[in-house]
Amino acid sequence: MINYIKKDEEFLGIIKLQTREEIIAKVLVSDEDEETSLILISEPVVAETFKKRVEDEEGVKEIIGLTFNKWMQFSDAEFFVLKEEDIITIAPVSEEMSHYYTLYQVQESDIEVDQVEAKHVKGYVDKISSFKQKLENIFKL
Repeated sequence: MINYIKKDEEFLGIIKLQTREEIIAKVLVSDEDEETSLILISEPVVAETFKKRVEDEEGVKEIIGLTFNKWMQFSDAEFFVLKEEDIITIAPVSEEMSHYYTLYQVQESDIEVDQVEAKHVKGYVDKISSFKQKLENIFKL
């Protein structure tokens, strides 16, 4: 029985399977009986990273990107049932991954998105050399 997840409450989670696959999906864990949990997932995707070489004024760099693919490519099922013994662990996704997943789902649903407004910017917003210069200017004052 899975006892480290709130029961009967849907959340966006990542599931690590015995096959080593990592699935990101809407997850609902429910007790089937006293010894077995029932795991229902909907809109499951697999996140894949890729590397790309780009050239800018500082030279050639390698950047890492993220893309999503449907977990069950050829199925139109709205949800899937997983066996508890096939799962290594389940955890909620980070807030940042939640935003990426939501954006992917919006794009897949063919709804036009003219502008996505970022309320909280996370990650790098400038070059290190520029930030270093700003800190040196502050220190000199």
